[in-house]
Amino acid sequence: MPSKLGIEISRHVFILLILPLLASAQDIAGWQSSNGFEHFRPLADKSWTLAGGTFTTVRDPRILQDLVTKEAYDNFELALDWRIEPGGNSGVKYRIKNEVFLLHEQPGYLNGRRVAPGTLGPTQRGQFYNAALEFQFLDDQRHPDGRLGATRHTGAIYNLKAPTTGSAHPPGEWNTLRLIVNAGRIEHWINDKLVLSAALTDPALNPRLGPPSPITLQNHADSIAQFRNVKIRRLLPLTQTHLPVQAELGFPSSVAAAPNGEIYLLQRGLTADPIVVINRQGKVLRQWGKGLFEIPHSIRLSPDGHVWTVDAASSRILKFTPQGKLLLSINVGEQPKTKSTFNGTADIAFAANGHLFIADGYGNARILEYSADGQRLNQWGTPGTAPGQFNLPHGIAIDSDGIVYVADRENGRIQRFTQTGKFLNEFNGHGKTFSLTIADGALWIGSQPLDQPNGTPGWLKKLDHKTGATLGVVDSPGHHSVDVTADGEIFTAVRPDRLLWFKR
Repeated sequence: MPSKLGIEISRHVFILLILPLLASAQDIAGWQSSNGFEHFRPLADKSWTLAGGTFTTVRDPRILQDLVTKEAYDNFELALDWRIEPGGNSGVKYRIKNEVFLLHEQPGYLNGRRVAPGTLGPTQRGQFYNAALEFQFLDDQRHPDGRLGATRHTGAIYNLKAPTTGSAHPPGEWNTLRLIVNAGRIEHWINDKLVLSAALTDPALNPRLGPPSPITLQNHADSIAQFRNVKIRRLLPLTQTHLPVQAELGFPSSVAAAPNGEIYLLQRGLTADPIVVINRQGKVLRQWGKGLFEIPHSIRLSPDGHVWTVDAASSRILKFTPQGKLLLSINVGEQPKTKSTFNGTADIAFAANGHLFIADGYGNARILEYSADGQRLNQWGTPGTAPGQFNLPHGIAIDSDGIVYVADRENGRIQRFTQTGKFLNEFNGHGKTFSLTIADGALWIGSQPLDQPNGTPGWLKKLDHKTGATLGVVDSPGHHSVDVTADGEIFTAVRPDRLLWFKR
Protein backbone atom coordinates (compact mmCIF):
# COMPACT_ATOMS: atom_id res chain seq x y z
CA MET A 1 0.00 0.00 0.00
CA PRO A 2 1.63 3.30 -1.00
CA SER A 3 1.75 5.89 1.77
CA LYS A 4 1.41 9.64 1.40
CA LEU A 5 5.21 9.72 1.33
CA GLY A 6 5.17 7.66 -1.84
CA ILE A 7 6.88 4.71 -0.15
CA GLU A 8 5.60 1.18 -0.60
CA ILE A 9 4.75 -0.23 2.86
CA SER A 10 5.18 -3.99 3.25
CA ARG A 11 2.39 -5.86 5.09
CA HIS A 12 4.32 -9.07 5.70
CA VAL A 13 6.11 -9.96 8.90
CA PHE A 14 9.74 -8.96 8.49
CA ILE A 15 12.68 -11.04 9.60
CA LEU A 16 14.82 -9.65 12.41
CA LEU A 17 18.01 -8.48 10.76
CA ILE A 18 21.39 -8.42 12.44
CA LEU A 19 23.72 -6.31 10.33
CA PRO A 20 27.31 -5.26 11.10
CA LEU A 21 28.05 -1.76 12.34
CA LEU A 22 28.82 0.73 9.62
CA ALA A 23 32.50 1.62 9.22
CA SER A 24 32.13 5.35 8.85
CA ALA A 25 34.01 8.33 10.19
CA GLN A 26 31.28 8.86 12.77
CA ASP A 27 31.35 5.29 14.02
CA ILE A 28 34.91 5.66 15.29
CA ALA A 29 33.73 8.52 17.49
CA GLY A 30 31.74 6.00 19.52
CA TRP A 31 28.58 5.79 17.44
CA GLN A 32 26.50 2.66 17.20
CA SER A 33 24.84 2.57 13.79
CA SER A 34 21.49 1.02 13.13
CA ASN A 35 20.82 0.07 9.54
CA GLY A 36 19.62 -3.18 11.09
CA PHE A 37 18.41 -3.94 14.60
CA GLU A 38 21.73 -4.22 16.43
CA HIS A 39 20.54 -2.20 19.37
CA PHE A 40 16.74 -2.32 19.00
CA ARG A 41 14.47 -4.86 20.62
CA PRO A 42 12.56 -7.20 18.31
CA LEU A 43 8.89 -6.40 17.74
CA ALA A 44 6.04 -8.72 18.67
CA ASP A 45 3.72 -7.55 15.90
CA LYS A 46 3.71 -5.68 12.63
CA SER A 47 4.20 -2.12 13.90
CA TRP A 48 7.28 -1.37 11.75
CA THR A 49 8.96 -2.40 8.54
CA LEU A 50 12.59 -2.15 7.56
CA ALA A 51 13.65 -1.74 3.94
CA GLY A 52 16.81 -0.27 2.47
CA GLY A 53 18.02 0.89 5.86
CA THR A 54 14.83 2.89 6.56
CA PHE A 55 12.45 2.18 9.44
CA THR A 56 8.82 2.90 8.53
CA THR A 57 5.80 2.83 10.84
CA VAL A 58 2.79 0.71 9.92
CA ARG A 59 -0.48 2.61 10.07
CA ASP A 60 -2.91 1.43 12.77
CA PRO A 61 -1.41 -2.02 13.55
CA ARG A 62 -3.28 -4.46 15.80
CA ILE A 63 -0.63 -4.05 18.52
CA LEU A 64 0.93 -0.61 18.46
CA GLN A 65 4.57 -0.45 19.57
CA ASP A 66 7.40 2.02 19.45
CA LEU A 67 10.81 0.85 18.29
CA VAL A 68 12.80 0.54 21.54
CA THR A 69 16.54 0.21 22.12
CA LYS A 70 17.76 -2.85 23.99
CA GLU A 71 19.91 -0.79 26.34
CA ALA A 72 19.25 2.17 28.61
CA TYR A 73 21.05 5.47 28.01
CA ASP A 74 22.01 8.11 30.55
CA ASN A 75 24.34 10.61 28.86
CA PHE A 76 24.06 10.15 25.10
CA GLU A 77 23.82 11.71 21.67
CA LEU A 78 21.29 10.42 19.14
CA ALA A 79 21.49 11.37 15.47
CA LEU A 80 19.06 10.34 12.74
CA ASP A 81 17.09 11.44 9.70
CA TRP A 82 13.30 11.61 9.97
CA ARG A 83 10.27 12.58 7.96
CA ILE A 84 6.52 12.53 8.44
CA GLU A 85 3.70 12.64 5.94
CA PRO A 86 1.36 15.66 5.65
CA GLY A 87 -0.79 15.72 8.76
CA GLY A 88 1.73 13.44 10.49
CA ASN A 89 2.80 13.00 14.11
CA SER A 90 5.75 11.12 15.61
CA GLY A 91 8.75 11.64 17.85
CA VAL A 92 11.63 10.21 19.86
CA LYS A 93 11.10 9.33 23.53
CA TYR A 94 13.79 9.19 26.22
CA ARG A 95 14.06 9.15 30.04
CA ILE A 96 10.95 6.96 30.24
CA LYS A 97 8.97 7.32 33.46
CA ASN A 98 6.69 4.32 32.99
CA GLU A 99 5.31 1.96 30.35
CA VAL A 100 1.75 0.65 30.26
CA PHE A 101 -0.25 -1.56 27.92
CA LEU A 102 -3.67 -0.26 26.88
CA LEU A 103 -6.52 -2.38 25.54
CA HIS A 104 -8.18 -0.49 22.70
CA GLU A 105 -11.91 -0.71 23.33
CA GLN A 106 -12.80 1.94 20.74
CA PRO A 107 -11.02 3.35 17.66
CA GLY A 108 -8.29 5.88 18.24
CA TYR A 109 -4.92 6.47 19.84
CA LEU A 110 -4.35 6.34 23.62
CA ASN A 111 -7.67 4.97 24.71
CA GLY A 112 -8.81 2.00 26.75
CA ARG A 113 -7.88 0.50 30.08
CA ARG A 114 -4.58 -0.85 31.29
CA VAL A 115 -4.20 -4.61 30.99
CA ALA A 116 -1.39 -7.14 30.88
CA PRO A 117 -0.17 -7.66 27.28
CA GLY A 118 -0.60 -11.44 27.57
CA THR A 119 -4.33 -11.14 28.21
CA LEU A 120 -5.06 -9.69 24.76
CA GLY A 121 -7.42 -11.86 22.71
CA PRO A 122 -6.64 -12.83 19.10
CA THR A 123 -8.97 -10.19 17.68
CA GLN A 124 -8.45 -7.48 20.27
CA ARG A 125 -6.25 -4.45 19.71
CA GLY A 126 -3.89 -2.64 22.05
CA GLN A 127 -0.74 -0.61 22.44
CA PHE A 128 2.36 -0.18 24.54
CA TYR A 129 2.56 3.42 25.75
CA ASN A 130 5.59 5.11 27.30
CA ALA A 131 5.20 8.20 29.47
CA ALA A 132 8.51 9.96 28.85
CA LEU A 133 10.23 13.06 27.58
CA GLU A 134 9.51 13.25 23.85
CA PHE A 135 11.28 15.10 21.04
CA GLN A 136 8.14 15.95 19.08
CA PHE A 137 7.70 15.79 15.28
CA LEU A 138 4.42 17.22 13.98
CA ASP A 139 2.78 18.78 10.97
CA ASP A 140 2.14 21.92 13.00
CA GLN A 141 -0.35 23.28 10.47
CA ARG A 142 -2.46 20.21 9.67
CA HIS A 143 -2.38 17.94 12.73
CA PRO A 144 -4.96 18.80 15.44
CA ASP A 145 -2.20 18.89 18.09
CA GLY A 146 -0.68 21.86 16.32
CA ARG A 147 -3.62 24.01 17.49
CA LEU A 148 -3.01 23.13 21.15
CA GLY A 149 0.01 25.35 21.63
CA ALA A 150 3.74 25.54 21.02
CA THR A 151 4.55 22.75 23.48
CA ARG A 152 3.03 20.36 20.89
CA HIS A 153 5.02 21.74 17.93
CA THR A 154 7.98 20.13 16.19
CA GLY A 155 11.12 20.36 18.33
CA ALA A 156 9.24 20.63 21.63
CA ILE A 157 9.57 18.39 24.64
CA TYR A 158 6.02 17.22 24.08
CA ASN A 159 3.44 19.06 26.16
CA LEU A 160 6.12 20.33 28.58
CA LYS A 161 8.47 22.79 26.91
CA ALA A 162 8.16 24.71 23.64
CA PRO A 163 10.97 25.12 21.09
CA THR A 164 12.51 28.57 20.79
CA THR A 165 12.48 28.45 16.99
CA GLY A 166 11.39 26.27 14.10
CA SER A 167 13.66 24.80 11.44
CA ALA A 168 11.90 21.67 10.15
CA HIS A 169 11.37 21.14 6.44
CA PRO A 170 7.80 20.74 5.13
CA PRO A 171 6.09 17.37 5.75
CA GLY A 172 7.22 14.78 3.23
CA GLU A 173 10.84 16.03 3.26
CA TRP A 174 13.72 14.55 5.24
CA ASN A 175 15.09 16.32 8.32
CA THR A 176 18.13 15.69 10.52
CA LEU A 177 17.88 15.33 14.28
CA ARG A 178 20.41 15.54 17.07
CA LEU A 179 19.25 14.81 20.60
CA ILE A 180 21.88 15.39 23.30
CA VAL A 181 21.37 14.52 26.95
CA ASN A 182 24.58 15.15 28.87
CA ALA A 183 25.83 16.57 32.16
CA GLY A 184 22.32 17.49 33.29
CA ARG A 185 21.20 19.27 30.12
CA ILE A 186 19.04 18.51 27.08
CA GLU A 187 19.47 19.87 23.58
CA HIS A 188 17.10 19.37 20.62
CA TRP A 189 18.62 20.10 17.18
CA ILE A 190 16.80 20.06 13.84
CA ASN A 191 18.65 20.52 10.56
CA ASP A 192 21.79 21.71 12.41
CA LYS A 193 19.89 24.37 14.36
CA LEU A 194 19.44 24.32 18.15
CA VAL A 195 15.69 24.60 18.74
CA LEU A 196 15.47 23.76 22.45
CA SER A 197 17.80 23.72 25.44
CA ALA A 198 16.74 22.77 28.97
CA ALA A 199 18.10 21.52 32.28
CA LEU A 200 17.02 18.10 33.49
CA THR A 201 16.28 19.80 36.80
CA ASP A 202 13.66 22.08 35.20
CA PRO A 203 10.45 21.52 37.24
CA ALA A 204 8.42 21.70 34.01
CA LEU A 205 9.82 18.28 33.04
CA ASN A 206 8.84 16.47 36.23
CA PRO A 207 5.48 15.08 35.02
CA ARG A 208 7.20 12.85 32.44
CA LEU A 209 10.86 12.73 33.51
CA GLY A 210 12.12 9.26 34.34
CA PRO A 211 15.52 7.70 35.07
CA PRO A 212 18.04 6.72 32.39
CA SER A 213 16.10 4.45 30.05
CA PRO A 214 15.90 2.97 26.58
CA ILE A 215 15.22 5.35 23.68
CA THR A 216 12.17 4.84 21.48
CA LEU A 217 11.13 5.86 17.97
CA GLN A 218 7.41 6.50 18.05
CA ASN A 219 4.68 4.93 15.94
CA HIS A 220 1.71 7.26 16.40
CA ALA A 221 -0.61 4.90 14.47
CA ASP A 222 -2.59 7.64 12.71
CA SER A 223 0.18 8.53 10.21
CA ILE A 224 3.34 7.25 8.59
CA ALA A 225 6.79 8.27 9.88
CA GLN A 226 10.21 7.17 8.66
CA PHE A 227 13.66 7.05 10.24
CA ARG A 228 17.07 6.29 8.77
CA ASN A 229 20.79 6.70 9.56
CA VAL A 230 20.08 6.11 13.24
CA LYS A 231 23.21 6.45 15.37
CA ILE A 232 23.67 6.53 19.14
CA ARG A 233 26.78 7.18 21.19
CA ARG A 234 27.30 7.26 24.93
CA LEU A 235 28.79 10.50 26.22
CA LEU A 236 31.02 11.14 29.20
CA PRO A 237 29.33 13.71 31.48
CA LEU A 238 32.30 16.07 31.36
CA THR A 239 32.70 19.74 30.50
CA GLN A 240 35.81 20.94 28.67
CA THR A 241 37.66 23.77 30.40
CA HIS A 242 40.97 25.52 29.77
CA LEU A 243 43.27 25.56 32.79
CA PRO A 244 45.51 28.64 32.43
CA VAL A 245 49.07 27.91 33.51
CA GLN A 246 50.97 30.76 35.14
CA ALA A 247 54.04 30.23 32.96
CA GLU A 248 55.01 30.79 29.32
CA LEU A 249 54.65 27.34 27.78
CA GLY A 250 55.16 25.72 24.44
CA PHE A 251 53.10 22.68 23.46
CA PRO A 252 52.43 20.48 26.52
CA SER A 253 53.23 17.22 24.79
CA SER A 254 52.18 15.13 27.78
CA VAL A 255 50.25 15.55 31.02
CA ALA A 256 50.21 13.41 34.18
CA ALA A 257 47.85 13.95 37.13
CA ALA A 258 49.17 12.96 40.56
CA PRO A 259 46.92 11.57 43.32
CA ASN A 260 47.70 14.62 45.49
CA GLY A 261 46.12 16.94 42.90
CA GLU A 262 49.36 18.17 41.33
CA ILE A 263 49.64 18.15 37.54
CA TYR A 264 52.90 17.39 35.74
CA LEU A 265 53.44 18.87 32.28
CA LEU A 266 56.16 17.96 29.80
CA GLN A 267 56.31 20.93 27.46
CA ARG A 268 58.39 22.05 24.47
CA GLY A 269 58.66 25.81 25.02
CA LEU A 270 62.00 27.56 25.58
CA THR A 271 61.05 29.89 28.42
CA ALA A 272 59.78 27.53 31.12
CA ASP A 273 61.64 24.36 32.03
CA PRO A 274 60.56 21.20 30.19
CA ILE A 275 58.95 19.73 33.33
CA VAL A 276 56.44 22.05 34.99
CA VAL A 277 54.40 21.05 38.05
CA ILE A 278 51.23 23.05 38.77
CA ASN A 279 48.24 22.94 41.09
CA ARG A 280 44.59 22.90 40.05
CA GLN A 281 44.59 26.70 39.84
CA GLY A 282 47.48 26.74 37.34
CA LYS A 283 50.07 28.05 39.80
CA VAL A 284 53.59 26.77 39.12
CA LEU A 285 54.85 24.79 42.12
CA ARG A 286 58.23 23.77 40.71
CA GLN A 287 59.96 23.14 37.40
CA TRP A 288 63.14 21.51 36.15
CA GLY A 289 64.85 19.75 33.25
CA LYS A 290 66.54 22.44 31.12
CA GLY A 291 69.29 20.94 29.01
CA LEU A 292 68.08 17.36 29.49
CA PHE A 293 65.74 17.03 26.50
CA GLU A 294 65.78 17.28 22.72
CA ILE A 295 62.10 16.51 22.00
CA PRO A 296 60.15 16.05 25.26
CA HIS A 297 57.44 13.54 24.42
CA SER A 298 55.85 11.66 27.33
CA ILE A 299 55.63 12.03 31.10
CA ARG A 300 54.27 9.30 33.38
CA LEU A 301 54.00 8.76 37.14
CA SER A 302 54.88 5.24 38.27
CA PRO A 303 52.83 3.55 41.02
CA ASP A 304 55.58 4.36 43.55
CA GLY A 305 55.25 8.08 42.77
CA HIS A 306 58.36 8.64 40.65
CA VAL A 307 58.35 10.81 37.54
CA TRP A 308 59.44 9.24 34.23
CA THR A 309 59.99 11.06 30.94
CA VAL A 310 60.50 9.91 27.36
CA ASP A 311 62.45 11.79 24.67
CA ALA A 312 61.43 11.26 21.02
CA ALA A 313 64.76 12.48 19.60
CA SER A 314 67.50 11.29 21.99
CA SER A 315 65.59 8.09 22.83
CA ARG A 316 66.48 8.61 26.48
CA ILE A 317 64.30 7.61 29.44
CA LEU A 318 64.73 9.62 32.66
CA LYS A 319 63.51 8.88 36.18
CA PHE A 320 63.10 11.66 38.77
CA THR A 321 61.82 12.15 42.27
CA PRO A 322 58.69 14.34 42.45
CA GLN A 323 61.01 17.19 43.47
CA GLY A 324 63.13 16.82 40.32
CA LYS A 325 66.19 14.85 41.47
CA LEU A 326 67.48 12.67 38.62
CA LEU A 327 67.67 9.03 39.72
CA LEU A 328 68.14 7.02 36.50
CA SER A 329 68.91 7.53 32.82
CA ILE A 330 68.33 4.85 30.19
CA ASN A 331 69.87 5.42 26.76
CA VAL A 332 67.82 3.15 24.51
CA GLY A 333 69.93 3.72 21.37
CA GLU A 334 69.85 1.67 18.15
CA GLN A 335 68.17 4.50 16.29
CA PRO A 336 68.10 4.12 12.50
CA LYS A 337 69.01 7.08 10.33
CA THR A 338 65.91 8.98 9.23
CA LYS A 339 65.14 12.41 7.83
CA SER A 340 63.00 13.31 10.83
CA THR A 341 64.21 14.66 14.15
CA PHE A 342 61.54 12.41 15.70
CA ASN A 343 63.65 9.27 15.79
CA GLY A 344 63.32 7.78 19.26
CA THR A 345 61.06 6.45 21.97
CA ALA A 346 57.45 7.57 22.44
CA ASP A 347 55.97 6.33 25.73
CA ILE A 348 56.47 4.18 28.85
CA ALA A 349 54.30 1.94 31.06
CA PHE A 350 54.88 0.08 34.32
CA ALA A 351 54.26 -3.58 35.16
CA ALA A 352 53.29 -4.74 38.64
CA ASN A 353 56.74 -6.31 39.13
CA GLY A 354 58.44 -2.96 38.51
CA HIS A 355 59.50 -3.71 34.94
CA LEU A 356 59.35 -0.94 32.36
CA PHE A 357 57.72 -1.31 28.94
CA ILE A 358 58.73 1.26 26.35
CA ALA A 359 57.08 2.06 23.01
CA ASP A 360 60.04 2.68 20.70
CA GLY A 361 57.98 4.06 17.86
CA TYR A 362 59.85 6.80 16.04
CA GLY A 363 62.47 5.24 13.78
CA ASN A 364 61.98 1.78 15.24
CA ALA A 365 58.74 -0.19 15.50
CA ARG A 366 59.14 -2.23 18.65
CA ILE A 367 58.29 -2.67 22.32
CA LEU A 368 61.15 -2.90 24.83
CA GLU A 369 61.12 -4.40 28.32
CA TYR A 370 63.56 -3.17 30.97
CA SER A 371 64.15 -4.06 34.59
CA ALA A 372 63.48 -1.41 37.22
CA ASP A 373 67.20 -0.58 37.33
CA GLY A 374 67.41 0.00 33.58
CA GLN A 375 68.63 -3.33 32.15
CA ARG A 376 67.09 -4.44 28.87
CA LEU A 377 65.29 -7.79 29.18
CA ASN A 378 63.29 -8.32 26.02
CA GLN A 379 61.92 -6.74 22.87
CA TRP A 380 59.40 -7.53 20.17
CA GLY A 381 57.84 -6.02 17.07
CA THR A 382 58.83 -5.18 13.50
CA PRO A 383 57.51 -2.69 10.93
CA GLY A 384 54.34 -3.75 9.13
CA THR A 385 50.61 -4.29 9.38
CA ALA A 386 50.36 -7.91 10.52
CA PRO A 387 49.52 -8.84 14.13
CA GLY A 388 52.49 -7.95 16.32
CA GLN A 389 53.87 -5.51 13.75
CA PHE A 390 53.68 -1.74 14.09
CA ASN A 391 53.54 1.49 12.18
CA LEU A 392 54.53 3.93 14.94
CA PRO A 393 53.71 2.46 18.35
CA HIS A 394 52.96 5.81 19.99
CA GLY A 395 51.33 4.94 23.33
CA ILE A 396 51.51 2.07 25.80
CA ALA A 397 49.62 1.01 28.93
CA ILE A 398 49.33 -2.07 31.18
CA ASP A 399 46.13 -3.11 32.96
CA SER A 400 45.66 -4.84 36.31
CA ASP A 401 45.71 -8.25 34.58
CA GLY A 402 49.15 -7.50 33.16
CA ILE A 403 47.92 -7.09 29.57
CA VAL A 404 49.99 -4.68 27.47
CA TYR A 405 48.10 -2.26 25.19
CA VAL A 406 49.90 -0.55 22.34
CA ALA A 407 48.56 2.38 20.33
CA ASP A 408 49.65 1.34 16.83
CA ARG A 409 48.99 4.86 15.61
CA GLU A 410 49.45 4.87 11.86
CA ASN A 411 47.86 1.42 11.50
CA GLY A 412 44.73 2.76 13.22
CA ARG A 413 44.46 0.06 15.85
CA ILE A 414 45.20 -0.87 19.47
CA GLN A 415 47.04 -4.16 19.91
CA ARG A 416 46.97 -6.32 23.06
CA PHE A 417 49.87 -8.52 24.19
CA THR A 418 51.10 -10.59 27.07
CA GLN A 419 54.20 -9.20 28.76
CA THR A 420 56.31 -11.72 26.83
CA GLY A 421 55.10 -10.23 23.55
CA LYS A 422 52.49 -12.82 22.58
CA PHE A 423 49.82 -11.17 20.43
CA LEU A 424 46.32 -11.55 21.90
CA ASN A 425 44.01 -9.46 19.75
CA GLU A 426 43.43 -5.95 18.47
CA PHE A 427 40.79 -3.24 18.73
CA ASN A 428 39.82 -1.53 15.50
CA GLY A 429 37.43 1.25 14.59
CA HIS A 430 38.72 3.89 17.02
CA GLY A 431 40.66 5.96 14.51
CA LYS A 432 44.28 7.01 14.82
CA THR A 433 45.08 6.41 18.49
CA PHE A 434 47.81 8.59 19.98
CA SER A 435 47.55 7.92 23.71
CA LEU A 436 46.45 5.31 26.24
CA THR A 437 45.98 5.01 29.97
CA ILE A 438 44.26 2.62 32.38
CA ALA A 439 41.91 4.08 34.99
CA ASP A 440 38.75 2.98 36.76
CA GLY A 441 39.07 -0.51 35.31
CA ALA A 442 38.83 0.83 31.75
CA LEU A 443 41.11 1.71 28.86
CA TRP A 444 41.08 5.44 28.05
CA ILE A 445 42.40 6.66 24.71
CA GLY A 446 43.01 9.84 22.77
CA SER A 447 42.31 9.48 19.06
CA GLN A 448 41.34 11.28 15.86
CA PRO A 449 40.02 10.33 12.38
CA LEU A 450 42.46 7.96 10.70
CA ASP A 451 42.39 9.71 7.33
CA GLN A 452 43.00 13.24 8.64
CA PRO A 453 46.28 15.12 9.31
CA ASN A 454 47.79 14.77 12.76
CA GLY A 455 46.39 17.33 15.17
CA THR A 456 42.88 17.16 13.74
CA PRO A 457 40.26 17.43 16.52
CA GLY A 458 39.18 14.03 17.76
CA TRP A 459 37.96 12.31 20.89
CA LEU A 460 38.84 11.07 24.33
CA LYS A 461 37.19 7.70 24.78
CA LYS A 462 36.57 5.23 27.57
CA LEU A 463 36.73 1.62 26.34
CA ASP A 464 36.00 -1.76 27.83
CA HIS A 465 39.55 -3.01 28.25
CA LYS A 466 38.59 -6.60 27.37
CA THR A 467 36.37 -6.04 24.33
CA GLY A 468 37.27 -2.58 23.03
CA ALA A 469 33.62 -1.49 23.16
CA THR A 470 33.07 2.24 23.63
CA LEU A 471 31.71 3.05 27.09
CA GLY A 472 31.78 6.81 26.66
CA VAL A 473 33.22 9.56 24.51
CA VAL A 474 33.87 13.28 24.70
CA ASP A 475 34.92 15.40 21.72
CA SER A 476 38.32 17.03 22.20
CA PRO A 477 40.65 19.21 20.15
CA GLY A 478 43.60 17.58 21.94
CA HIS A 479 44.50 13.89 22.24
CA HIS A 480 48.32 13.58 22.06
CA SER A 481 48.31 12.46 25.70
CA VAL A 482 45.56 11.47 28.12
CA ASP A 483 45.50 11.02 31.88
CA VAL A 484 42.50 10.33 34.08
CA THR A 485 42.03 11.14 37.76
CA ALA A 486 40.48 8.87 40.37
CA ASP A 487 37.17 10.70 40.02
CA GLY A 488 37.04 10.27 36.23
CA GLU A 489 38.19 13.72 35.12
CA ILE A 490 40.53 13.96 32.13
CA PHE A 491 43.62 16.03 31.37
CA THR A 492 45.10 16.52 27.92
CA ALA A 493 46.55 19.40 25.91
CA VAL A 494 46.22 21.03 22.52
CA ARG A 495 48.55 23.14 20.40
CA PRO A 496 49.94 25.66 20.71
CA ASP A 497 50.04 25.86 24.52
CA ARG A 498 46.68 25.00 26.11
CA LEU A 499 46.09 22.57 28.96
CA LEU A 500 42.58 21.06 28.84
CA TRP A 501 40.70 19.79 31.88
CA PHE A 502 37.48 17.84 31.35
CA LYS A 503 35.57 18.31 34.58
CA ARG A 504 32.43 16.84 36.08
